[in-house]
Amino acid sequence: MASPRFVADFRARLSAIWRRRSAPRRGRSRGALLAIGGVFLTAMILMTLLGEQGLIAYLRMQREAEQLRTEVRELEARQRELTWQVRALREEPGYVELLARQKLGLAKPGETIIQLPLTDEERP
Repeated sequence: MASPRFVADFRARLSAIWRRRSAPRRGRSRGALLAIGGVFLTAMILMTLLGEQGLIAYLRMQREAEQLRTEVRELEARQRELTWQVRALREEPGYVELLARQKLGLAKPGETIIQLPLTDEERP
């Protein structure tokens, strides 16, 4: 049978070997975990910025929404103008006469039309 001193010495050497082997592994595993965590964090940041619902997409949608709001305001103003013209054409006989004189160059009997040359601002 083995002597107690041999067994104690064997256990001490075995323990030292285990400590040496496990120390580098812990370091490597910690480095691997940091690398995996870094890759994960980078992926999350990229998805936040560039993803389908990311920051860049959000800013693009905000810009597009503002353009659409501007277009809606312009269309509403045009609609008010056209509604006013329709009402004026139906209810104001003088407006129809004014349009006929301006757009078609019509005149009442006995009137003379004098056309002046267009300025640069008036030319189409």
